[in-house]
Formats: sequence, structure tokens, C-alpha cells
Amino acid sequence: MLQGAQSVYITTNLWSSCNDEPYIGITAGWLNPIDWTLKEALLACEKINGKHTDNGPNIVKAI
Repeated sequence: MLQGAQSVYITTNLWSSCNDEPYIGITAGWLNPIDWTLKEALLACEKINGKHTDNGPNIVKAI
């Protein structure tokens, strides 16, 4: 999937479900060197313990 990619970026996103349960998503993205289209892949999507607004400790544990 990443064959030929010279650079890859990683992003994270935190959100709460309708039931107020916190989740973290981690994605990767890169340019396809053949046709210059943006490609993306979901690396992880996990429920985390505690609130995702707790100044980082729960985020660090999740990663």
C-alpha cells in the first residue's frame, strides 16, 4: 500500500460518541507517486479510558 511513498503523515483525532464515550483515531496519509492522488489508511480506532479532555494522560496511555 505504501510502496513508492517518500513521506507519510500521521494524524490523530479525539471525539466522544453519542453516549459520551471517548475515542481516539489514528490515520496515515501519503501521495501516490504515480497519479498524485491522496491515499489514507485508518491505523487504529480505540475507546480510551476517562475523558479525552484530561490534559493528555489518557491520550498518552491510548497511544
